[in-house]
Amino acid sequence: MRHTLSTLLLAFVLTTTPATAQLVGDRVRIDTVRVGVVADRDGAGLTLQSGRYYPFREMRSLEVLAGTKSKAGAGFKTGAVGGLVVGLLTGLTLDDADGGEKVGAGLLLGGVFAIVGGGIGGIMGAMSRTENWVPVLIVSPDPANARFGARWSLRR
Repeated sequence: MRHTLSTLLLAFVLTTTPATAQLVGDRVRIDTVRVGVVADRDGAGLTLQSGRYYPFREMRSLEVLAGTKSKAGAGFKTGAVGGLVVGLLTGLTLDDADGGEKVGAGLLLGGVFAIVGGGIGGIMGAMSRTENWVPVLIVSPDPANARFGARWSLRR
């Protein structure tokens, strides 16, 4: 258990950006609710363009905007699953005139609808974009106040 926690902590540290890397002009999100553009920074905190100063010691989390990302993958998965279900149900409800070909028709239509639905979902997802926020490691000059930009909760 201890080795697993150490590995997770190391992975988190390696995938975060230190707060000292914040530059004037970066768009940041503080405590997941306050969004603004960095106007100035010093060793103890950030000043946003709104004029408000946020000391690092009072921040629970800090994230920087790393651009946007597409939802094409999620759209493809949703469309493919929806198409598969509709195709299977359509094939299984066809008239059984040929004597027992419902399962084959359901599988065939399910596959075709999954491909078509996945393609349509992928295209629609590619047109939808979301912001990509990257957690930032909050570094304090005082080692007693050093902490990570995201909180961890381990419960049994």
